[in-house]
Amino acid sequence: MKISKPHLLSAVATLTFLSSPLIPNPSVKLFVRATALTGAVAGLCFKTPEEQGLINDEMSRISKERQEMTEQYLADTATLEEWAKGEEARLTEQAKAIVEANVAECQQIIDGYLGEIEQLQSYNAELMERIQLYQLPKHARGTSRLETIANRCIDFFYERGIMTDYSDSWTENEFDLIRIKPRAGGKDQLEKLAEELQLTLSLDVKPTFSIIQGTCQIRLDTRGIDTRPSNSKPKITEPHFDFLKAAVGSAPSFRINGESGSGKSTLANNLIAVMQQELGGCEVTLIDPKYPLSEWDIQPKYKGIDEAYDGLKEAADLVESRLKLARDDKEKGLAIRKFKPALFVIDEIDWIISHFGKEATEQLLITLKVGRALNVMILYIGQTPLCSRLKLNKDDFRHSASFFLGENIPAGIGEVVLDGALKNELEAQYTLRQEGDNKYFCMVKYPGKKPFIATSPAPNYLNFGLLPDLPKTGSPSYPELSGDNETSRDFPMDFPRLPTTSHDFPSKTEKKSKTDLALEALEAGHSKTHIIEVVWGFKGKRYAEGKALWSQLGLPD
Repeated sequence: MKISKPHLLSAVATLTFLSSPLIPNPSVKLFVRATALTGAVAGLCFKTPEEQGLINDEMSRISKERQEMTEQYLADTATLEEWAKGEEARLTEQAKAIVEANVAECQQIIDGYLGEIEQLQSYNAELMERIQLYQLPKHARGTSRLETIANRCIDFFYERGIMTDYSDSWTENEFDLIRIKPRAGGKDQLEKLAEELQLTLSLDVKPTFSIIQGTCQIRLDTRGIDTRPSNSKPKITEPHFDFLKAAVGSAPSFRINGESGSGKSTLANNLIAVMQQELGGCEVTLIDPKYPLSEWDIQPKYKGIDEAYDGLKEAADLVESRLKLARDDKEKGLAIRKFKPALFVIDEIDWIISHFGKEATEQLLITLKVGRALNVMILYIGQTPLCSRLKLNKDDFRHSASFFLGENIPAGIGEVVLDGALKNELEAQYTLRQEGDNKYFCMVKYPGKKPFIATSPAPNYLNFGLLPDLPKTGSPSYPELSGDNETSRDFPMDFPRLPTTSHDFPSKTEKKSKTDLALEALEAGHSKTHIIEVVWGFKGKRYAEGKALWSQLGLPD
């Protein structure tokens, strides 16, 4: 901006004059200064038109630049805010991904530790079972006179808290010598009970004890007691009732275990056929992890190990859906409906549990514990008799009818039998059958009943050839799972009860004769050889007896 020279000189002169000491009065000096300043400002404000035009142009330019700078500032601010939001979102997602990765890694570590804990718990349970078995004394396996006396001695000490194991026995100079190994203590501990042992065995002379080759040798004079074996050899005993039919009435779940080739599938097929007969028909769902390598008479619904868990879950879902329907009936004041019997057959259960772990065990337990009241039954088949392999406890088997086959029978005896006399009896029956011509037999244990050993159907044979046909498929559908709640309301079916005679089972007179069974099987179209093998025996004397009777009756070949 250009200022006129006269006005500027006037203002400077006035201010110079006011600064001199010629005006001593401050009031006058202030007035004169104000007047001079007003004149100077006035001189600055009075400009020529050209100067005013320049000022206006400059002001317009400054205003325009200011507007442009404001707009640029706002645009930069918006861009910065958008960038900040993008960065915030990116960093948030990055942090979230890092957290999720860390959580997944931690969860993987936790799952690894949980798996190790589960394995250790399973191993611990197996060790506990072995400890329990170890806590039982080891008896002589045979049934000879000396072995019987040795087992009586072992049971005598066991009842008094002393664990001993059988080593050897023989007769020498008319004295019986029994060698046993105490697990704790020694000869002195046993010798303190000599007089009591004498009374228990009804001996005339007190037994003597000595240490021989790391064992305790007991010298017995048994000439005063009758321990002679009978003239005839011990005989195989059979239950006088249909043990499969009795099993259906004894339990809502069934457990079959045995090594490969022991007849598990055949026994299962027979049990399924008996259930069809006793229950008036039932829906069967087969879970077959070994498909297509297995040999079932029923087509499975769940094929292969990958589908096995879905089968277990369907059984548990059916139990829970029926339980809900029963609860609804109860809350509405209605009688709880009776559901149609449903049977889930699970093969290779130990493999399934090993593959799927604790989740599969939980699904199995739902059906085992609640299934009976809802007519949902389960038949689970495996190779091991140890409950730890299924991640279960012994109490979980309480409501199952158990069948031990083949080499699992001795382990089954050790698992379910604590009574020494009964254990000896079962072991003797097992030994006799192994030595005889009957290769297919099983030990049966119903809930709350003493176990027994019985002949089981041979592979590829239905029991007596007289049972109804098995269902063609193991793939039923259940209306309860699809929401159709009325179709199963009034199904007139319930579990049959275990027969109640003096022995809790049918008497011998209720069982059909072998001749009647043979005639019925012949009418059903079975061959002569098949009928004789199943009704009388597979070979040896019993087969010859059946063949002779067949000829006497004049039956066709």
